[in-house]
Amino acid sequence: MVKSIHTAQIEWNHLGLPVAHQFDDVYFSNNNGLEETRYVFLTQNKLIQRWQQKKWQRFVIAESGFGSGLNFLATWQLFSQIDHTIAPYYLHFITFEKYPLKKGDLKQTLSHWPELNHYAEELLYSYPEIFHPGCQRLQFAEGRITLDIWFGDIHESLNHLHTTEQGLVDCWFLDGFAPSKNPQMWSQELFNSMARVSRQQATFATFTAAGFVRRGLQQAGFNVQKVPGFGRKREMICGQLSPTATPSTQSAPWYSRPINTPTQSVAIIGAGIAGASVSWALSKRGIKHSLFEQETHPAQAASGNRQGAIYPLLDDSQSPLSDFFIAAFCYNRHLIHQLEHMGYTIHHDWCGVFQLSYNERSSKRLLRLANANWPDRLATWVDSAQASKLAGLPLEYSGVFYPLGGWATPADIARAMLNASEKSGCLTSHYGYHLTNWKSDETHFELQFKAHPTQTFSHIILCNGHNITSFDTTQSLPVTPVRGQVTHLETNVNISNLKSVLCYNGYMTPALNKSHCLGATHQRDQYHKALDQQDTQNNIESLQRCISQPWNQNISPDNSVGRASVRAVVRDHLPLAGPLPYIPELIDKYPQIHTPALKQSAPALPIIQGAYILAGLGSRGVTSAPLLGEIIASEITNTPQPVNQTILDALHPGRFWIRRLLRGQPVQKQE
Repeated sequence: MVKSIHTAQIEWNHLGLPVAHQFDDVYFSNNNGLEETRYVFLTQNKLIQRWQQKKWQRFVIAESGFGSGLNFLATWQLFSQIDHTIAPYYLHFITFEKYPLKKGDLKQTLSHWPELNHYAEELLYSYPEIFHPGCQRLQFAEGRITLDIWFGDIHESLNHLHTTEQGLVDCWFLDGFAPSKNPQMWSQELFNSMARVSRQQATFATFTAAGFVRRGLQQAGFNVQKVPGFGRKREMICGQLSPTATPSTQSAPWYSRPINTPTQSVAIIGAGIAGASVSWALSKRGIKHSLFEQETHPAQAASGNRQGAIYPLLDDSQSPLSDFFIAAFCYNRHLIHQLEHMGYTIHHDWCGVFQLSYNERSSKRLLRLANANWPDRLATWVDSAQASKLAGLPLEYSGVFYPLGGWATPADIARAMLNASEKSGCLTSHYGYHLTNWKSDETHFELQFKAHPTQTFSHIILCNGHNITSFDTTQSLPVTPVRGQVTHLETNVNISNLKSVLCYNGYMTPALNKSHCLGATHQRDQYHKALDQQDTQNNIESLQRCISQPWNQNISPDNSVGRASVRAVVRDHLPLAGPLPYIPELIDKYPQIHTPALKQSAPALPIIQGAYILAGLGSRGVTSAPLLGEIIASEITNTPQPVNQTILDALHPGRFWIRRLLRGQPVQKQE
């Protein structure tokens, strides 16, 4: 079963301010909540002074309780008013929330501060529609401000937060309901975790001066002082992490992700939606990079399909696969809004997606999924009558409906991200560059191109689809090429009313420019891109076999615009995202790790320092690529990750070899 996130039960006091029913406590001072935030968290953490005393590139704040978002909005306002030539250019705000407010309650609460309306409106537009354990990343101001909301218990979230030995957090807003009202949160475990993930000289501030809080923070390694409190509160405490405190990471050495050296020059190989996602994520961090694509335009391979379905891939339990795809799906919806807000055209429609129980096997699988207690806004079971009404066409099957899903044109998303990257001044694009080989030493990579001079970079990121295995260093990666042909159907009076994406043993989309996408074939180890008439017929027959309705009997393919491409597939349905393992050394020298004693002494996994891969996106790249780009860029820049350590481990490019080692089995050259 899936862990549920319960929303806050709100009551309103005589001033019209929110009171949490679960804790019988106010969210902020009745006197002036905004001024309380400014005094307790902004002033006592000395944000303006600290920002101006050091040349920060990115400043990371963590908060124990998002609540109404007031602390975040006040910080955003302050950040927008400073001179960024002498202060941080990027603000990263990490917050933890066990009982999120419903959007309506959030809107009513924030209406009390008209001076924050501009910021509140942007937050409300992007506020999560799905509450699920884990992180949802929101970005504002064209990527200069990042908000990570971690839903669930803060202790669990902090235990799974990826960090490095350098630490992660520069400043803590230790908020939440009063210790007497919420003693479960104010624990030694929390204070220890704060110290573990903090960078050197991180500060904290909190409204309380309770003795056990003060002593707990001191025990964790913080220097603590009392100062006058806000309003009627006599005292509060603030302080700084002791210089002798040492941040630490809890990741296993075989899944370790290295601390990167400065990114002097970065090369991205491939201009599909994977490469474009990495490019835009790097640009939002101010990292200059070059992109190399063997075709003459971006998104010419699998990213070039006219319509791609966007919805999460779910299990019947809360697995790393489900958690990753929920986070990716939510981030994708946010990204499309962000790009549209910047003026880019993205053909898409959040029309909903159906997975139909078209046979006994699919029915059993989807019933297990529906009974897993997923939030209704994410996935819900519908009978055939409901499905027919929502889809706009008669359907004989029940199934799972994803009400927030839909379709988008992958090439529109890829082009928008690349155009935004070029506009930022961070991206230099090179088309018609076919990478034939590359080699590395301890300081740089030499990239060899067909008919072009060799170029040198400090980092390389391989995002070139099924071609990723064409090099000596990557040929053993467990990536399989799969040819898929999409058929385009001319719309007619029988099928023009389709309103939602239908998924069966294939898929069918609502019409775009009077044409529906129907697909796709699945042919392993095939590479040809010429349209095949038999594949067209197979797509049509699959629709007619799975859905037996009169409306799909007289349909005409438009063969002039059908399309075939080759996808890169990994057998566990998760992409490969992260550092490139040095596979020969992993196979020949890495020790067995199947006992506690062996695990205790295990070294870091051998990698090619500075080399990263993003591969194996399969048919879900339009959903997963944008968040994967954030993951790669976060790793390269040593900035907070948008997913937890468990998901990072599940995405690790060396995971198939590691799993064999953990089972005590010999590793193999070809997985």
